[in-house]
Amino acid sequence: MKKLLGLAALGLILTPALVHAEGPDGKHKWGPEKFFEKQDTDKNGTISKTEFMTHHEDKFKEIDADGNGEITMDESKAHHEAMKAKHKARKEAKEAGEEAPVEGEAPAAADAPAEAPAEAPAETPAE
Repeated sequence: MKKLLGLAALGLILTPALVHAEGPDGKHKWGPEKFFEKQDTDKNGTISKTEFMTHHEDKFKEIDADGNGEITMDESKAHHEAMKAKHKARKEAKEAGEEAPVEGEAPAAADAPAEAPAEAPAETPAE
């Protein structure tokens, strides 16, 4: 029961951050529509308790770095720092006018690394 309450509390803490994240265009990428899109896995227009808890169990597993079924303060801090770094990178990309990737979305083709150009043949000295 303690773990379930802790998981529910964690979900309540993390959900607002997801719901209010801004995309590179300054518009909210996460709102009620995205929340439903991500959590309504059977696409029936409602989020069941099972769907809701599955999402939060996945988040719990993400934070529980050693996979022992418990989140330590160190794991929590490490996850928090990783999320801060991710958000900072998105913010910097936005300020630089670049498209920042959004969690769960594939990067645009323009963001994909370009293939290295083929090396030009070496010039041979003229005789």
